[in-house]
Amino acid sequence: MVATTTLMDYERNKSTLDEDVDYVLSEARKLTNKDWQVRVTVHREKRWFREDQVSKTWELLVYVGGCLPWQVLMCAKDRDTVFAYLAGVVSGVRGAEARMNPMKEQDQ
Repeated sequence: MVATTTLMDYERNKSTLDEDVDYVLSEARKLTNKDWQVRVTVHREKRWFREDQVSKTWELLVYVGGCLPWQVLMCAKDRDTVFAYLAGVVSGVRGAEARMNPMKEQDQ
């Protein structure tokens, strides 16, 4: 079953504060002409006699339209899998373009 959700305007197009993820996210948007979003949520658990425990939850979303217009890609739940998924999208599109235009690579 597909998981979908909504995003508020202030949640869209925010930086993840990770240069590599932000770069591959912008490349995925440009090459696929789809609206990809990465939502990072910081959870802080206060502790009395120890340091606070801080964790981050990463979500990769793509716009699909409809009642709940954002599809949550459940396979990407941390920074590494979000990066790997987007890098796979980018390399897949570039590979498909290379197969469609084999003469373009030979001219370079």
